[in-house]
Amino acid sequence: MGNKPVHQLQDYIDAIKGEGLWAKPGQVTSSYGNITTIAQRLNVARNTVYNAMKKWKKVDEAVAAERETMLDLAENKLASEVANGNITAIIFTLKTLGKDRGYVERQELAGPGGKELTIRIVEVPADDSD
Repeated sequence: MGNKPVHQLQDYIDAIKGEGLWAKPGQVTSSYGNITTIAQRLNVARNTVYNAMKKWKKVDEAVAAERETMLDLAENKLASEVANGNITAIIFTLKTLGKDRGYVERQELAGPGGKELTIRIVEVPADDSD
């Protein structure tokens, strides 16, 4: 049975941010907060990363910050697609960010001919014959 690596706080921070051993000039090396990526970099189980997040607030904060960075990146890419006229991106943006302007899909339930729909709930006694 081999020895498991024991990492210090800074090892986790570097693995999360893609710094230190994981830095590559001119390349984005962020983990974007992906636990599997962090665990693979440190050669530990995912659960070990979660334990480090509980043990060190800075690790938990670094994971959250990297996830926010990923969301910012995704929002920027979406905005670029909207600017390029990508109809799918436009519709998605309106359905999510444009809800307060009325861009939502609603399902309306109606009776025959669009008339009022009456729903009756009938309680059925449980069958105790089992």
